[in-house]
Amino acid sequence: MIRYGGPSGLVGQGHDSGIKTASEAHPFLAIGPVFKTGVGHPTVSWAGSIPVRFRQAMPMATFDFAFTVRASLDAVLAFHWSPDAVKTLSPPPMILRVHSVEPLAEGSVSRFTLWVGPMPLHWVAVHSNVDPRRGFTDTQAEGPMKSWAHTHTFTEVEPALTEVREHVEYEHHEGARGAFTRVLFNGPALKMLFAMRRSITRRALEHTS
Repeated sequence: MIRYGGPSGLVGQGHDSGIKTASEAHPFLAIGPVFKTGVGHPTVSWAGSIPVRFRQAMPMATFDFAFTVRASLDAVLAFHWSPDAVKTLSPPPMILRVHSVEPLAEGSVSRFTLWVGPMPLHWVAVHSNVDPRRGFTDTQAEGPMKSWAHTHTFTEVEPALTEVREHVEYEHHEGARGAFTRVLFNGPALKMLFAMRRSITRRALEHTS
């Protein structure tokens, strides 16, 4: 049984004013069983727009991935600073069409379209926190996500061994607008994507450093 309210992270007021529809309260309640609070126990309905009293807080999700590469820090930095990196690190079945890539620096911009099957995802990324010996962050300025910030951190472990850390903070749009990205960029999908990026990085660097 689902109840809205209480100390479970669901926020709202237990009054009749400010009633939200099911699709506003939670994207997964737009179609299917939705619950309406009232006097006594909640009742269930299969209608798509039953009003509910509370909106669920949707915290920003995070994803972390780390690995080592048998290559020098300089080699790993050069690989990621290359204008070709965004395309090189996009594994199949993704197809990346680069429109423009500015040299990596504070405020530099990359524009590209990511094709996943027949679906084009137009993306504009802006770089910040750029440290030539440490890493950088690329933040979606335009694109399919509600928000996306990807921080790359590079650390020398030994002269010929470098650690790569990937940290992503992201939010999906609610409802149908975010349905595709919730499939493409959920936890298991991101783990697979970054595992493939790890393989690409190692293949490119471990036999050439």
